[in-house]
Amino acid sequence: MIKRDIELVGYEWTVHCYIAVHGYLVGEIISELERLGCRGKYLKDADDCLRSGRLDGGLTYSDLNGRETVMVVGMASDVSQYLNTIAHETLHVVQHVCERMAIDLDGEEPCYIMGGMVQALFDAVENNRNNYSN
Repeated sequence: MIKRDIELVGYEWTVHCYIAVHGYLVGEIISELERLGCRGKYLKDADDCLRSGRLDGGLTYSDLNGRETVMVVGMASDVSQYLNTIAHETLHVVQHVCERMAIDLDGEEPCYIMGGMVQALFDAVENNRNNYSN
């Protein structure tokens, strides 16, 4: 499991990323979601998703006013599904940033935000892989 905080420079936004999540960090993730204001059905659904052990899923929750996000990518059935989930959850982050900052989703700026996030996630995954291959 990889935990990485990504700062979106120029947006004063922090994304707490949990990648390749399995059961043992559920409590920490739920606490982070609660801290950001996640409540009720959304919190229960997140808890159920995290505890289910299902492959190929994730979740994203943002505190728009606080400019902070928790993004979770679970374990995947294969590499293509892993990339699919990363792209899916990253797009949610981009949508939240654009909503809060009144950025038009039809322009180039959301693409740059997404590209920066994907690059940071790649670096985190690659560094983690290298640490385990030595």
